[in-house]
Amino acid sequence: MTEWHWYRAHGLTVRSEIELPELMPGSPGPADLSIRLDPLPAQTFDGLDRSTPRIGGFRPTDAGYFVRFGMIAHFLVVERNTVLVTTIDGHDPGILRLVICGTIMGLILKMHGRLPMHAAAVVTPTGVALFVGDSGAGKSTLTAHLAASGFQVLSDDVTALANAPGGGMVAWPGTGVLKVKRDALLKLGTQPDTLPPVALRDDKHFLVNDTDPADRPFPISEVFQLAEGDGSPQIARLEPRSAIEALAGNTYRQGQTLLLGDQVAQFEKLGRLCQTADVYRLKRPWDATRVGETAAFLADHWRSMMATGRDSASG
Repeated sequence: MTEWHWYRAHGLTVRSEIELPELMPGSPGPADLSIRLDPLPAQTFDGLDRSTPRIGGFRPTDAGYFVRFGMIAHFLVVERNTVLVTTIDGHDPGILRLVICGTIMGLILKMHGRLPMHAAAVVTPTGVALFVGDSGAGKSTLTAHLAASGFQVLSDDVTALANAPGGGMVAWPGTGVLKVKRDALLKLGTQPDTLPPVALRDDKHFLVNDTDPADRPFPISEVFQLAEGDGSPQIARLEPRSAIEALAGNTYRQGQTLLLGDQVAQFEKLGRLCQTADVYRLKRPWDATRVGETAAFLADHWRSMMATGRDSASG
């Protein structure tokens, strides 16, 4: 008899034969996504030769979208509700989970009509603030400091966006853990060696996201593009063209959009986000020991927004 593990992720109910502690615990019920340990069907490999194009890392086959990750596993995404996984002997379980919660989940979210962004998301008094930037820009570190200051965290790496029925965009909670660098953990008073390490990242550890956000969509009010600055933290609103470029450059696994042929739908969502949320460039010191300064600056910014009655992209 199959033993299922139940989770919630990005507004989806997930049941999995593989334990995924990186996701939020869920309850048994109708599943939006099933992750099964199964030998892939023979038709998966039809046409899998050097002439078969890969789009976004995946190869379209008669059975679904196929991808192989090194010596970890073969994956087959069947429609939008099933992922078949065939692990390879000697695989690293941590890397397997990283692939499932990252690349595979990204494709599933797109197939469910979500827009996954390479972004952290924090609930503020004025709505959700997204933080975008290149890998190493400090999204997770800043998110951990905001969590320590009492803000609810929806995600620290990938955030799923969707159209709100009444206009604007919403974000869903997506992660049960934060991936935080050792020096940031020490600054927060947490010993890194007491926490599980992140696969392929010797300098990061998993910190439980105990901010406990409600399992519902939250309206997005602001986006901050992280950038390096020399002095005190400061923000500047981006004009529309720069804003759309900042957002487009931080969509998650952009090649998957080509795989599904969803370029127009994605651009429409990005445009909607630009129209209904304030998009800023946030310059702050790159020094990890000064992240608390940036967190305090943002808290003051949100208090100012509340005091002036600005709770959305109101100019």
